[in-house]
Amino acid sequence: MCRLLCIFTIVFASASLDSAPLFEKWQKRINDAETTYAAAVKKADNVRFFSLQKANGDRINVLKKGLSDATKAGEFDAATAFKERLVTAEKNQSTRRKPKNVVNFGNHEFALIEDKASWYLAKLRCEEMGGHLAVIDTPQKQEFVLKLCAGASDSVWLGALNEDGNWVWVTGLPVTSTVGWTINEGPSHSVGLSYWHASASLDDFTMGGRLAYICEWD
Repeated sequence: MCRLLCIFTIVFASASLDSAPLFEKWQKRINDAETTYAAAVKKADNVRFFSLQKANGDRINVLKKGLSDATKAGEFDAATAFKERLVTAEKNQSTRRKPKNVVNFGNHEFALIEDKASWYLAKLRCEEMGGHLAVIDTPQKQEFVLKLCAGASDSVWLGALNEDGNWVWVTGLPVTSTVGWTINEGPSHSVGLSYWHASASLDDFTMGGRLAYICEWD
């Protein structure tokens, strides 16, 4: 009896040991599913926020034009109605809100924004949220920023431009080659710095191109 019980105990213990890695494997798949879902929700929230901001911005422009036209026509009741709507719309226009996918590096915060825009519009949107397009000024920061870029679904704007043959960051600092990539003199027309998704490298691109972008908060 004791012999059978001992054998059963050994077999049960072995089965318990074998089941631990099996459970961890399935738990990892559960965790992966939750991580994928959370990332998708953050991206959707971010896109929705900027879509609503754009829609409200368009509404403000229409109301301003209506207010101007009504005032010029002497239709003061209509002008008052336009002004009341305009005040409400402007209150709803957030200019400082950060997206939900902000990540920290050092004492700075960063966010990949996949709502595509031209370089100047991307710059403006970052500034409206109290930040600026991402700047690379150390090898460590470059590694971090490029990892963010690699996680995007397409190419990404960064915070440098070349307007007169000289590269400069949006913070006013000159762009140097000390961060591990070659600085080209660039063409005579204005170009911005981008992370090119197809080649996984930094390159210049015409500023009118619509790309994702990375905002930074100091």
